[in-house]
Amino acid sequence: MLAPGEQERLRSVKQPMEMRRLDQPTIDTVLTSLLAQEPPALVTAIGENGLFVPMPTSVPLRGHVVIEGVSSALELVVPGEMADVIDCWEVARTVGVARIRVHPATDPRLETVMHFVDVTPAYGVYLGFVFGFPDVVPGQTQPDNPLRPRYGIMEKSDLSMILSCDESMQRMLGWDADGLVGRRSLDFIHPEDHQRAIANWIDLLNNPGAARRVRLRHQRAEGGWLWLEVTNHNLLEDPARHCVLAELVDISEEMAATEALRAGEELLRTLTEALPVGVVRLGPDGHIVYRNDRAESVMGCHLRAGEAFVTPVSNPRLVDAVNATLGQGCAEDLELADSLRDGAVRRTHVSLRALGGGDGGITGAIACLSDVTDAAELRDELAHLVTYDSLTGCLSRRAVLEQLGTLTAAGAPVTVLFVDLDGFKEVNDRHGHAAGDALLRHVGACLQAGLTPGGIVGRLGGDEFLIATTRPDNDSEVAAIADATAKSVGQPLLFAGLHLTARASIGAARSTGVTDADILVAAADAVMYRTKTERRATSRNS
Repeated sequence: MLAPGEQERLRSVKQPMEMRRLDQPTIDTVLTSLLAQEPPALVTAIGENGLFVPMPTSVPLRGHVVIEGVSSALELVVPGEMADVIDCWEVARTVGVARIRVHPATDPRLETVMHFVDVTPAYGVYLGFVFGFPDVVPGQTQPDNPLRPRYGIMEKSDLSMILSCDESMQRMLGWDADGLVGRRSLDFIHPEDHQRAIANWIDLLNNPGAARRVRLRHQRAEGGWLWLEVTNHNLLEDPARHCVLAELVDISEEMAATEALRAGEELLRTLTEALPVGVVRLGPDGHIVYRNDRAESVMGCHLRAGEAFVTPVSNPRLVDAVNATLGQGCAEDLELADSLRDGAVRRTHVSLRALGGGDGGITGAIACLSDVTDAAELRDELAHLVTYDSLTGCLSRRAVLEQLGTLTAAGAPVTVLFVDLDGFKEVNDRHGHAAGDALLRHVGACLQAGLTPGGIVGRLGGDEFLIATTRPDNDSEVAAIADATAKSVGQPLLFAGLHLTARASIGAARSTGVTDADILVAAADAVMYRTKTERRATSRNS
């Protein structure tokens, strides 16, 4: 068994290949010792991918309770220790055994011990032992545990029949493999989304080797619908695969914000229709024939019978709308904004409809006036929440990708910089999330300050940012912008007496001949990953 000090040393090594594996007799001795300890540990069988698998009947358990209801050891511990558990698992796969002290997600006050043992030669699995844990039952992991799968994969036939799906896909929708495999993917899609799904699928089949993306609602086993962004890859002509490979990403949180915006607008429209409004009747010459008291309070000015409606309001857009309604019978809806003495802005919605006589001529018009100042502010606020990241003020993931898509679709040369902060987790762990948030705000401000005209910057999530610009036209200029971005991000931040500094790994990609925004982002991401990997290797060797 590895001593605690040795375990900590091994966990700090980033390349498991450098660690020496224990001989089999030593691993067998460790297993025998763990099985014999009293009281018995909770135990689980683990596959090569780190996920829990059924316990082989051949394992000589003696009164041990097998862990159920969770899919991996990560769900047993507090979020801050997940990375440590992953390091420990890597040590076990290389050395053969490993142990770590952790705090249970269900009771963070406890300190318990977790062991991993490689018994694949004898039983085909790894074994995990946890001593001192509270009982583990389904659904008892920490409420804010961020382990709900967000990404899954399935394979489909040319008729959209599901051929296979990974465990994450099953957990996302709540169906087991038997409930998914052999059925059409359309069976799980919301009826209102069928037409969009079918059109996307036909377009995909007509383009061998292509990828198509679509957002669809999928039915969950326990009821309700889950928004997934589906990227289908047409591999039907690939003899090794001969399928459509679908990557599915949970976008329910993003769509919830979008739905909130849509629902808010619908609610505001309904309330506006139900509430009293100002009403003004105009004659064919545009003069006021009648107005109610509410009309003056809404418009904020005197509206006198016999006077031209547009005179006291004095707004060119209103003049054009009244002329179009009285002249061509057009239905006009517009929103007017005027500044008040206290500096506030009042917004008024004006709805104009023509009145027709028996001979078909236009005899006048009705103007309905509503004070929509609060509604407009709420609409702008909801739109801002969807468009901008609430922490950094940069564009949201959805907004920056949409704007990048617009740039690339226009055919203009675009350069994308994928920015990832190194060591950001350590800032959160050492100084707390308030310091981490402050550093992200600082980085966002630095990136926005360095934008060239026409450039955009967005936060993709976590500590990842995306910059797009149309300025560079050669590789040396792109490299210069990347260097300047890294220096800008690296400006020190003083927060609560702490000197915080961000270091960025940056990958750049140019849209030479590329009009697909996703491909461009993926290329920049790949360059960033290589840069980060090379930097780590250089740091270890120095």
